[in-house]
Order: sequence, then structure tokens, then C-alpha cells
Amino acid sequence: MVSLWFQGRDPYDSLGWVEHTYGDCTGDYVVNQWINTVDSINEDASTKFEIYGDGSKTYYTSTSDEDGMKGLKTFFESRGYNVLDAYTQLTDNTLANYFAFDDFKNEINSGRPVLIHVTGHTMLGYGYDDNSNLIYLHDTWDYNQHSMTWNGQYPYEESQGNIIYLQHIAVSVIELEPSANTIWTGALNTDWFNVSNWTNGVPTSVMDAIIPFVTNLPIISSNGAVTNNLLVEPNAKIEIHPSGNLTTLGLYTNNGQLILNSDATGAAGSFIDNGGLDGIGTFQFNRYLNSAPSGNSGWHYISSPVNNSVSGDFVGYWLKEWQPNGNTYFDIDPFGPNPCDPCDWSRLNDPISVMQGYSVKQDLSYPSYCPG
Repeated sequence: MVSLWFQGRDPYDSLGWVEHTYGDCTGDYVVNQWINTVDSINEDASTKFEIYGDGSKTYYTSTSDEDGMKGLKTFFESRGYNVLDAYTQLTDNTLANYFAFDDFKNEINSGRPVLIHVTGHTMLGYGYDDNSNLIYLHDTWDYNQHSMTWNGQYPYEESQGNIIYLQHIAVSVIELEPSANTIWTGALNTDWFNVSNWTNGVPTSVMDAIIPFVTNLPIISSNGAVTNNLLVEPNAKIEIHPSGNLTTLGLYTNNGQLILNSDATGAAGSFIDNGGLDGIGTFQFNRYLNSAPSGNSGWHYISSPVNNSVSGDFVGYWLKEWQPNGNTYFDIDPFGPNPCDPCDWSRLNDPISVMQGYSVKQDLSYPSYCPG
């Protein structure tokens, strides 16, 4: 780990690591986070934020190219966003007209996180406690919730285990133009990529999409479906065919249903979430299983990618679970140890654990070798 005020060589340089492609990282835009960048202002692994000493807002338009706020603006623009406002300002720990706790609350209530600058370090402020002037933070070294008192000191643990206290001194605020949205109508058919099925065109990576419950619900049959935030309303659904994929870059709120299908070739629909999941809806994956003649052929190894799957989902199939203690397979299908046995309906709700391996087959000759 590169600690605060680290003066040594960058590990990518000293250890000979392969660096990421330039432009893939936020730090590439805020100067001297790239080993090949020549910058006489910012020390390695650090970024300078320029601040007016009189308490007024320091806008990116009046700062040097080494200013971190100017770099962040460039980063957001590179991802397709329009930046409406971007500035850095001292807090009101010395003068009343500086950026205050009430200003911080207004930004958070408007859905805009705030960069919190303490001595030699920057974090992301995303919430507050109005009763105690406590602000909630995300730091750079873990995914935990941290906090500090507004205008207070933040306890920072150095790599040697020493605790130092960093004084809160400033903030940076970025306001992005709200994402445009488009609403599914299904006016023409079920094709996700048909512009006539949307109120404002097919969604893009910087657009939000809303799927209400209508007669024609969207089906994705080819690659390239993408949205920013995605809302699927109650009773609505999205279906992804084996040749299709969907990526959400913002929050995916599923109050309906997402269905992924597969086919006999082994191809399967793909869903990639890059912005978080919410909602009370369901996710369904339909796994295609080929049938087989009698005997030991035709077994498939499967595992469930979703919660709440049960053995009853495999009625008509022979389902087995491996028991490592007994070095044997244990039948958990609803038809008992022998597919010719009467259905044991008490076994329909045996849980199918997520990512646990099972074997399953459908035998076309079941009726031919069952006695009687």
C-alpha cells in the first residue's frame, strides 16, 4: 500500500507491474496518477485541489491544469456526462461565509455526494446525522462506513499502525446534468432495440430507462443493450434471449421480473450489473437441458445462479446431489431414488443452494423400462 505522503518510487515502476490502459482510471485525469506523466506540482500518488483563501468558491475555470477538480470534470465528460458546476471551497471552521454543514446537507439531499478534504487526504461524503453534525464517509482503503464530525479531525491509520488526526479543511462539489430518461411503450413490438418502442429513443449508457407494465414487454435478442439507471415496474419484465445481453451502469431497481434464457448450444443470455441492485422483483434463469437415452449418458452438471430455487423446479428430471462423506450421489428429485417411483411431493421444496453443484438428466426411455 502507498501511504500518505509516500516519497518512494511508484510500485508499478519499482516492481515492474503492467499498468492499466490510460484513461480507464479516474486518477489518469487528475494528474500524476500515471507513471509516464511529468508533473512538477503534484507528488506521486497525490492530487492538488486549488482553493481560494478568502472562502469564495474556486471554480475549475480559474485554476491551473494541475487542479484535481479540473481533472475530475474532464473524467466525467469522458464518460458522457455534462458538468453543470464544479468547485472547491474552504469550510466554515474559520469564517461563517465559507461552506457550511447546511450546504453539505443540501448537496446530499439533492443526491450529490461531496468530496471531503482533510489535511493531505480526500474522501467521499455521502450522508449525515443532523442531530450530531456527523458526516458519513467512504475512504479509499476499504468499503466500510466511516464518519467524522463536520469541521472536526479524521483519524487516519498510517501503514506503520500509527494514528494521526487530519483536520477537515475544505470540500469539492460536482453537479452533473440529470440523466435523460426513456420509457418503454412497446408501441410497435417487443424489440428492445427498436426506437419506436421508446418515448425518447433506445437507452444509452447515460440514459435512464423505465419499463412499465404494457402489452408488449421488451425482449433483448442481440448484444449491446445498455442503460444508466433501470427501473422495472410491478408486473413488468425484461426477457433476454441466448444471443442477447444487458448492462446497467447505474442502479437497477427490479420490482418486476428479469428472465434469462439459454439454448441447446450452451449459449445463454447475459446480465451485468455495474451500479447496484434494488427492488422486490425476481430473477429467473431458464437453463436448457438436453434429454438423453437411458443409461449413464446425458447427465448435466448444474448450479443455481439465483436464490430460492427448489427441487420442484426440476419436476420430470432426475436430480442428484453429491455427498462427499459417503462418496456417493443422493437423489433429491421429486420422483425419489428411482424415476419410476411415484412422485414424492414432500421433496418438492428441497432447497437448491446457490453455486452448489448438482447433476441432472432427463431420460427419454423412462416409460420404456419402468415395470408394469
